[in-house]
Amino acid sequence: MNKTAFLICATGWGGLEMHSLKMFNWLTGNGQKISLYLTKNTTIHQKAKELNVPYTLIKRSRKYLDVYNAFLFAKMLKAKNEKTLVVFDNKDLDFAFFTKLFYKSLKVIYQQHMQVGIDKKDFLHTLRFNSINIWVTPLSNLKEQVISRTKVPSSKIKVIPYGIEVNKFNNVAESIQTARKKLHIQCSNVPLIGILGRIDPMKGQLFILMAIHHLILSGTKVKLLIMGDATIDHHEGKVYEQKIKDYISAHKLESDVYLKSFRDDVIVFYKAVDLCALASDNETYGLVAIESLLAGTPVISNTAGGIKEILEHGELGILYKPGDIEDFCVNVKKLLNNPKEMQTLTDKGRERAILKYTHVNECNEWEKMLNSIIQE
Repeated sequence: MNKTAFLICATGWGGLEMHSLKMFNWLTGNGQKISLYLTKNTTIHQKAKELNVPYTLIKRSRKYLDVYNAFLFAKMLKAKNEKTLVVFDNKDLDFAFFTKLFYKSLKVIYQQHMQVGIDKKDFLHTLRFNSINIWVTPLSNLKEQVISRTKVPSSKIKVIPYGIEVNKFNNVAESIQTARKKLHIQCSNVPLIGILGRIDPMKGQLFILMAIHHLILSGTKVKLLIMGDATIDHHEGKVYEQKIKDYISAHKLESDVYLKSFRDDVIVFYKAVDLCALASDNETYGLVAIESLLAGTPVISNTAGGIKEILEHGELGILYKPGDIEDFCVNVKKLLNNPKEMQTLTDKGRERAILKYTHVNECNEWEKMLNSIIQE
């Protein structure tokens, strides 16, 4: 069996970092031989310790040209006869490139977590990308983006959607009242809109807060739940978190907005809210959207990024124009005033999510890929 190394050096702890760790557990639970390599004092390092997940710490000195540490890493992989390296962060591609220079037969798989953004057809990007044997992307529109903005051949790109453990969302009898009680939220007769995710300017919590304020001023009875935390060592995130608190204080919204830290039993969040809102500037994938569909909670999202593909361009959720508070508010009012439409979205969304986004499907595809790549 192929022996594989997972390299996860991200400092944040968002949905995609969580998913990488879950995938490690799923695949090793299925018998795959995988080693986990982390860097010291990152959040994922702390989580791995808490969960008793086996790991090895490696040194990283810089984003680019970390040649000596790449040499040491390559030596470690060779000694363990690990022939495949899976990279989850584009910031680690330079490191993977040098690792492969010192370990010529190493196969590199890159799981894309971020959008490509601007064109990356220059010499240096092409050099790094050429070291990748398989580029895994979660959505077909992201595959098209990679093809158009890089020189990576389409034959190297494989679409594997991120999966969710569907059984965790099955037969959850928890009522909306019970879920809100767990979160210490008092708004039994008022619609609650929620946004879940890392506190970060890119996630758009402040936009949703301003939109909810606009709804309240227009006479719509509604409250907001913001659940998540800023990354510990991310200054911009901490500043943004303070901006949110300052806005709440300046507009006297303390009784209308609930700020809660992230919790592992996220099903409580989805069961507590009437509507899950997303406002990321350019969300690559949107695991929150899929979890919300599985939990039976309707979704409203802007059209930026990959979520519109997950919501099938409005078939499974409501879409609004990015940054447009008025459009957001119009769609929220429309949805809250049409419970039949909300129920239709809920039923259709859950049905499609169960078919397309299970972790069993994802693991099966990864196992096929890991078992076959070494034979190339």
